[in-house]
Parts: sequence; C-alpha cells; structure tokens
Amino acid sequence: MAFPTDSARTATNISTAATSHAINVGSPVSGTLSIVFIRFAGAPGAVTFTGYTPIVTAEASDASDDVTYVYYRSNDGTEGATDTLTTGNSIKAAAITWTVTGQRDPIVSPPAVSTVAVGTTTLNTCDPGSVNGAIGSADYLFIALGGMDGEVGAFTAAPTNYTNFQAANSGTASTAATNCLIGGASRQLTATSDNPGVFTHAAANSAWTAFTVAIAPALTVDTIMVGYNMGVSPGAY
Repeated sequence: MAFPTDSARTATNISTAATSHAINVGSPVSGTLSIVFIRFAGAPGAVTFTGYTPIVTAEASDASDDVTYVYYRSNDGTEGATDTLTTGNSIKAAAITWTVTGQRDPIVSPPAVSTVAVGTTTLNTCDPGSVNGAIGSADYLFIALGGMDGEVGAFTAAPTNYTNFQAANSGTASTAATNCLIGGASRQLTATSDNPGVFTHAAANSAWTAFTVAIAPALTVDTIMVGYNMGVSPGAY
C-alpha cells in the first residue's frame, strides 16, 4: 500500500452573515477526495451542501453556541474553485477543505471519524480524540480538526507530528459570540489508529470542539491479487 496524500488545503473565511456561502474547494481533479471541516458561529438552521456526504452533523455539544459539520466528497473534476453551501439562518462561519490523493474509494471505505472531544476556554487544550482506521493496520492519512468560538483564540500550530497546518476564521466584526475559529493538520502513519495531541491556540471565548479523521489508502494490484488468492472479494478491503 501507499499513503494517501494531503495534497492541498483551502480556507474559507465567512465574515459577513448570510444564508448562501461559497466554500473554497480548490478546483480538485477527478479521482481525488475532499474533506470539508466547517464551523458555524451560531445555529445555522437547515444546512444543504449538495454532493457532499456528512460524517459529522450539527455537532453542538460544547459550551458555545457554535455548530460543527465535517463532510467528504469523491471528486469528479466538475467542482470548480467553490461549491455553494446554504443555511436556513443567516450566519458567519469558517471552513477548511483538504484535497486528498491516493485514497481508497469512499464507497468501499468512507473516511472514519472519532467521537467528538470538547473542552473549555483554556489555551492549548484543544485535543482531538483517537480514531480507528476502517481497515485495520494500514498506511493512513490522519487529519486533526479543532474549532472554537470567539475571535481572540486563534489556532497557531498543529499537534506534535502533524504538518500542513491550516487555520480559518469568521473575522472579528461585532462581538466575540458571533465569530468562530478553526484549525487543522495532517499526518501519514502506518497504524490501526491515532490519537493526536493538542493544538496550540489562545483561549477560547466559551469552548472548543475537536475530531480526528482517518483516510484509508487506495488498493494496489498486489493487495487485490492477495485477496483473490485468499478467496476474498476486493470489496472487503
């Protein structure tokens, strides 16, 4: 096998409340996978993101009024630079899109996601939980995700051993309660699971939320042939 690759990241900073949001997705080519992490700075109402499958939906268990989603999409090359996400309520938000190459077909093995981790206002404590990969020990791409409310608690560095750090925010207009901040980073690791450490960040306004995503590697010819020789369908991988 070979590792999936975090080939590109694009941030979206939605600093004006609206119901229609252009999410930067980076003009991915056919055969790649997009992971979209988005945090709304309040209750978004009904959310529609056509063509994207949620693996985290309307997560709001931390002490803030923010709401978090995580989506994936198997790209066909028609996505363009942006895709439209709509919300029932006029809201500000922040999003990060990862373009991944070398991944397994998500129809067979969709990205795995940890249970939600939540915390308080204390700086440098946003700690995504452990995630188990979908296919046992393999060459995974892990993505650590963290988000918080406010406007002074910026994410500034990734957990230890994670790279390609990216941050986004909804700006500093109005009051802290109407804004949010997010960060993310990735790691290639041969393992059955991973548990990232903490992000570096200032204090949140009320609370933080975090997740870890695991993306399995593409099947190789050797892997498929071994499966056939053992009488195992490739779909089992």
